[in-house]
Amino acid sequence: MSAARVRRDHPRLPASARVADAAAMALGLLAIWIIATGGGRYLVGDTIISLRSPMLALYAVASIVIVRHLRWPRPTLLDRLRGLRAAVRARPDVDTALRAFVVTRPAVLVIGFLAVVTFGVTASGFVLSRDPLVNLPARFDAGWYGGIAIDGYEWDRTFQRQQNIAFFPALPILMRVVGTPAGVGSRTLPDERRMVRALWSGVIVSLAAFFWALLYMSRLGRELVGDEAAAAATLLLAAYPFALFFSAPYTESLFLLSALGAFYHYRRGEWIAAALWGLVLGLTRPNGCFASVPLAVMGLEQVLRGSTGFRGVLQKADARALAVRLAVAAMPGIGMLLFTLYLHSLTGVWFA
Repeated sequence: MSAARVRRDHPRLPASARVADAAAMALGLLAIWIIATGGGRYLVGDTIISLRSPMLALYAVASIVIVRHLRWPRPTLLDRLRGLRAAVRARPDVDTALRAFVVTRPAVLVIGFLAVVTFGVTASGFVLSRDPLVNLPARFDAGWYGGIAIDGYEWDRTFQRQQNIAFFPALPILMRVVGTPAGVGSRTLPDERRMVRALWSGVIVSLAAFFWALLYMSRLGRELVGDEAAAAATLLLAAYPFALFFSAPYTESLFLLSALGAFYHYRRGEWIAAALWGLVLGLTRPNGCFASVPLAVMGLEQVLRGSTGFRGVLQKADARALAVRLAVAAMPGIGMLLFTLYLHSLTGVWFA
């Protein structure tokens, strides 16, 4: 059943019915999560919530579904799900990205949780909570990014040990923005709780960025290699072994998203979008600045293709077109230089 047919055959549901459907689906997913992981006890604000049994969530789902369908029989929740599925399939890039995301991301989180429960926290991790699920993203450099999101950059006036000024700011900024409603910036909470909330905010940022990156991957692939190869490439990107880092509070997802966004919009001559993604790329990781080189080569190739050769580039119109392309291509490098200027203002050292 198509989305258009659902709208044609049934009246539009009121907002309260749509909220009930969304709540039923969310609680259903919660029940599945508890069944898969065993649940646990979680701190929400100052309240501890125990989620060790899926039965309460399942009872809530049944109650909501019954009341909703007695009050608004048509379209049913199943009809709406079918319409949503049809709407997604009508947009090939969304369909491709969603398939790759749904097939791989929940599995990564569940397997990671089961590994921690089975083998415990290894030397790569640090303990913020005795709950293994709450503590799941506390691994490797996640603590550095979480610390920046909570308290900003710090420098102890020495370069004898690793410090958080080595980590670029784009991801911590987004972690702080997403985590602010959860209290990441609150000085009244213990540092461990703030760090946990910052790290899970980073997981949300990484997952959202990865899904967006899959959309760009599908669009770019369809333009370059066709629909079938683009779908396969998108799935392979999500499933290759090191893709597990796209679910962690690291820079991999944001770096991938900004790189794909910059190149996708650059190819299409959408200069503002390409420049913004390029700037984010340069602020995400230090090696993001090197993307300026292939972008500049691409811009030169575009101008040469439409001119009479290198002499034609010297003509006013072509020279202006090349200048615009080179300015946009420079944005990843400019992003890196902006962070360099900030570190110089903090430390007084250009190569801090």
